[in-house]
Amino acid sequence: MRRHLGSQRSSCDDARADGRSWFPGARQGDVRYASVDTRGHYLQVAIHMSTRELRIEIVESRDLMQSDGMIHKKAVAWVSNLESHIRRELGRLAAYGTSGAP
Repeated sequence: MRRHLGSQRSSCDDARADGRSWFPGARQGDVRYASVDTRGHYLQVAIHMSTRELRIEIVESRDLMQSDGMIHKKAVAWVSNLESHIRRELGRLAAYGTSGAP
């Protein structure tokens, strides 16, 4: 099943592509890159972060049927899980400071 890149995000039960399995990549200013490679399906995203915004966009994919603004629904779920993980970590850091200890 394919889903439009701008459509509502869905949850994903596939733990292999949640926030813990993404690999950090290059950094260019406020943009960080991350990728996940799961069973031959590859997805790279650009993470735009500032003090006011967190936005994730798909940069590259392989074997996820990306074309004409559409992509496999798993890719949308992986991005949603990554965003949730980042927001959870930012909240934890804000609550406990950068040391991570309560």
